[in-house]
Amino acid sequence: MKPLNILLGLIIFFLIGLFAMNETKPAMASAMQIAMTNTKGATLTSVKASVQTAATTATKQSAKRTYIAIGVNDQVIPFYDAKPYIENSTAYVPIRRIGEALGGKVTYDSKTSSAVFTYNQRTMRFYIHKNEISIESISGTENGVIPATIFEIDGRTYVPLRLFGEKLGFRVDYLSGKGTVRLLDNPKHLSHNEFITKNSTSIVIERKEPKTAYLTFDDGPSRYTGQFISALSKYDIKATFFQIGLNVKEYPKASKAEAQAGHYIGIHSYSHDKSKVYYSPASFMNEITVTQNLIKQNAGFNTQLVRVPYGSKPYLTGDYRNVLAAEHYKLWDWNVDSDDWALGDNTTQIMANIKNGVARMQRINSKEPLVILMHEKEATAKILPQLIEYLHNQGYSLEKYAPGKNVEMNFWNDKRF
Repeated sequence: MKPLNILLGLIIFFLIGLFAMNETKPAMASAMQIAMTNTKGATLTSVKASVQTAATTATKQSAKRTYIAIGVNDQVIPFYDAKPYIENSTAYVPIRRIGEALGGKVTYDSKTSSAVFTYNQRTMRFYIHKNEISIESISGTENGVIPATIFEIDGRTYVPLRLFGEKLGFRVDYLSGKGTVRLLDNPKHLSHNEFITKNSTSIVIERKEPKTAYLTFDDGPSRYTGQFISALSKYDIKATFFQIGLNVKEYPKASKAEAQAGHYIGIHSYSHDKSKVYYSPASFMNEITVTQNLIKQNAGFNTQLVRVPYGSKPYLTGDYRNVLAAEHYKLWDWNVDSDDWALGDNTTQIMANIKNGVARMQRINSKEPLVILMHEKEATAKILPQLIEYLHNQGYSLEKYAPGKNVEMNFWNDKRF
């Protein structure tokens, strides 16, 4: 009996080990399966009900979010703000970045609250906060439900990656142990090992848990506004622009363009004249409210975010802060200063100042968000691609101001703001 017992023990040990190995692999295939029928076919009611029940149960379970790298054929796609990740064994990806990286077009349909992706004679519609999609192609229209909810975080729509890739005709492979998902359109590409070797640095960057950096620009709108919007849009990045009331009057189209491009708009006084802004608390509030109304009337953007000229210290003493807080405004200074306003076209020094500021903040507190002060200057617009790549390689996710995040950043450490 002893040999038999030993044999049974070995079999049980092998089965336990096999089960453990399978548990460590993200069960992407099963989690991403899609229940689809043609619009000419049967009803989806029963399937939809069961999937919604499963989705509701899944959302109640706590899960660890793991950031991943995504490769398309032989290249890793860089994500500069919202990053893809795995949660509850499902990989999610921001649709705009992956869609545009594939050469498609992504738009938002406010009437149906859906993200619309057009690619290669195919249109995919993802209904936000639901588990429903529709696909239109030359062969017809499909409507269906999926076992994962499509959702939005800070204005970014996330969709299940395997579903997205496979419905476009890609093979979707999870590279176990490498934290990487790869989309392949044909077998004539690098092997997985060759791909990992070629892209090892990029994979490490993409898999890092992101830190946050805010690109902020004062003194606009201006004749350079278009250059800023264009540079940021190439990376699908949103920033924060602090507008001067007089400049809103002079460049109304530029003011509106910043808001329409999805950037956050803040108030930077009406005149930017120190003697007028800080003449009295009453004059200060007049500068703020007049500019707030101009931005709202011109750009349709209602903002409570304020950055005062020259920073809040030493001018914004107690009486000034009291009137600002009483009207529930948010005061935002910075912790990295480019000094671009004083450097003319010296792009090298502007970039060096920012790098030095980032290094200083990393020494003080590597996890504290960066709020980088810049201005709407031509030289600053020119360095944006270099700056974005630098911050991305340093592990920062680039975001715009978001009221709900409550990032405190004022020189007085006034908790009211």
